[in-house]
Amino acid sequence: MTADQLLADTAWLKRLAVSLAGNADDADDLVQESRIAAWQRAPDRSRSLRPWLTKVVRDLAGMRRRSTARRLVREQAAIDDSEPARPDALLAQMRLHKLLVEMVLELDEPYRSTIIARFVEGRSAVAIARAAGIPESTVRGRLRDGLIALRALLDARTGDRTAWAPAVLAFAPRGTSWVPGIIAVAAAAGILLVMVSRSALTAAPAGGARANAAAVRRGDVAPSATTASAHATPIASASRPWWDVPGVVLRPLAGTVITADGAPIAGAIIQLYGWGAQVTGVPEATLVTDEAGAFRFASPRNATIYRIVTTARGFAGTTAMADPRAPRHEQDPERIAIVLERCGATVEGTVMDSVGGPIVGASVSAGTGENPFDAATQTGADGHYALCVESEASRLHVGADGYEHVIRAIDARGIQRVDVELAPGASVSGRIVDDETGEPVANAQVFVASRLASLRQALSAADGTFEIEGIAADLVWLNVWSADHVLPRAISFEAIASRRSTPIEVRMAAGTSVGGTVRANGRPVPGASIRFDSPTPLGPMTSMRAVAGPDGRFLAINVARIEGVTVRVDGAEVASPSVIDTRALIGDLAIDVREGPVLRGHVMRHGAPVAGATVTVAVPRSSRATATNHTRTDASGGFELPAPAQPTFEVTAQSAATGSATARPTRVVTGTDVDLELDAAAVIEGRVVGEDGAPLTGVVVAAGDARLAISAVDGAFRIAQLAGGEYVLRVAASIESASLAWAGAPPSCAPVMRGSRGCSSRSSRRGRRSAVAWSTRRAVRFPMRSCGAAA
Repeated sequence: MTADQLLADTAWLKRLAVSLAGNADDADDLVQESRIAAWQRAPDRSRSLRPWLTKVVRDLAGMRRRSTARRLVREQAAIDDSEPARPDALLAQMRLHKLLVEMVLELDEPYRSTIIARFVEGRSAVAIARAAGIPESTVRGRLRDGLIALRALLDARTGDRTAWAPAVLAFAPRGTSWVPGIIAVAAAAGILLVMVSRSALTAAPAGGARANAAAVRRGDVAPSATTASAHATPIASASRPWWDVPGVVLRPLAGTVITADGAPIAGAIIQLYGWGAQVTGVPEATLVTDEAGAFRFASPRNATIYRIVTTARGFAGTTAMADPRAPRHEQDPERIAIVLERCGATVEGTVMDSVGGPIVGASVSAGTGENPFDAATQTGADGHYALCVESEASRLHVGADGYEHVIRAIDARGIQRVDVELAPGASVSGRIVDDETGEPVANAQVFVASRLASLRQALSAADGTFEIEGIAADLVWLNVWSADHVLPRAISFEAIASRRSTPIEVRMAAGTSVGGTVRANGRPVPGASIRFDSPTPLGPMTSMRAVAGPDGRFLAINVARIEGVTVRVDGAEVASPSVIDTRALIGDLAIDVREGPVLRGHVMRHGAPVAGATVTVAVPRSSRATATNHTRTDASGGFELPAPAQPTFEVTAQSAATGSATARPTRVVTGTDVDLELDAAAVIEGRVVGEDGAPLTGVVVAAGDARLAISAVDGAFRIAQLAGGEYVLRVAASIESASLAWAGAPPSCAPVMRGSRGCSSRSSRRGRRSAVAWSTRRAVRFPMRSCGAAA
């Protein structure tokens, strides 16, 4: 092989190696090893080297990962956890980590800030380089030199490396369970470790260990594993992220964490994700509930909706939503009820690369939407994960550094097994500019998502550039939110595994802000939600929601500069002005509204209030009802939400935590309140087996149009929240596919009382407890009558 042949494809080979290795240093090694292999093995020079080199690099990367995984297992096994550490050993470890924090603070700049940004804030070298406006190689050099300096200081102050390395390894994180322990130790002892927030590195909280622990529980301090970089690093631009709206009154986010029967849960870990934290992927703040299950985040930073992720030992994690601007008719931000379910459903499996090697440290979370910021775990050295999930969870988010981030459908019943193969992630970069002036748009939030991909996002730098990695191969859509610019329509492009797309220039139209007051009958309307719809050829483009403060004043950003903009106020009819021209700056818009009807009530189960239940309002239209609004009940089971402008409408409620729902919609006359009883709690359960009696996993079992389940690893399924009556069971390989045939006669089910368990039948073929027997002979639908009498 000639030198020219070996070096001809360096650029694409380096990109492939980076996607597989996850960092540039390892990628360089892979490229070098592939060249050596080409030189030694002399492949056919009459053909393109690309396919051959691609396989070589993938094989080398797989061997490296497997070697690393085995090494991690050996290192982990070397740490003996069979016996608790001695008090003197723990004291030595704490002293060492206190010393490590001091040494980080003693580093010269720029090494100190780079170490903090990488290991405390958790930002990647790419993100650090972009924020500082320097090459990525410079950041990596600073990290390398800073770590060398830290090792030298540790050697000088503690002796040989063999003396301090075991103490560091003893505190090394195992999975995700280490965060609460480190937080609790730091709070109780008054010692701040290198894992706590950047602001905490400057000084320990005053008042001693007891005061510090109480402050953590109140939420007055934020012992998060990292701090959102959007707030930890000064923004080098006159622009601001859209969620930092000036002059907005933000109330604390507070409430209680309870079980389905109302018992408080002490010691639950709560992580707060505002939009700034969602860009960085780390929580804005973290705290622990007190003995009464109470929590309080005293100072939320973002003028938008927050995600509150809650986990506790023995319970499935959950995510609640709350808005510190306190929109009217929505959940009171200081009376949030978070209901945790006992761990009864688990999703487990293995995350692998394209050659079958385990991926260590992949993130796995479960939730209901496209956003991956939910209760999460990480894969171990063998690539395995196990995650307890709540019954509402329907999507699994899986991703890893250097790989794609994908969504998989799940059904939270029994034990689901979901093995995921991750391809090298695609990436996209580009620059956001003003459409008229060509000037860069800084601090714009860039989103990339698709049907198969988890939401990926980034914040544009001072020069308008952005880069997003870990995108799943698919047709994806890119959208941008900005405080002072608007994007009329999303941009689509094809993401290809391990490939960087052609840089995208995103041209955004200059937007404007609209300020003013919302009034009804001459009085201000606190908490009014205001939106502005701008006309476009593809339909109205809606601005970000603004919420009026206690005096009725609001400031709306991200409004298009155009005539014919429609004014909307949720739950009210706009009397004047209904249409405005925003081409001129509007600073004191007086919006007069006629307030609409409000629906209030309570959700009960056997006479007891149900917290955290979902209440949905729908308007009947011809043969079906269309949902118009929904909310969740507070700790007292109460709810309040705008009612439709209709004489009558329907209301339903359901609680996944209690496994119950309203048996049928309740017809409500406008202007009246309603109490809803969760009287539908019947269950159809059983197993799905093949003709040979072996359990079938991942098969869809639907009870008519009511609800469906997916069979677990043992073939078990469970369809809950049924009202009783007659149901037609349909079994299929997927939701979209045709029904499968019964092997033998369909099973039967004895009638049951509403609210009790039903439908546990025995197969007529083998006497095995089974609700469904499966065969691929023909696709036929069979009726199954079950779960009959009303209570």
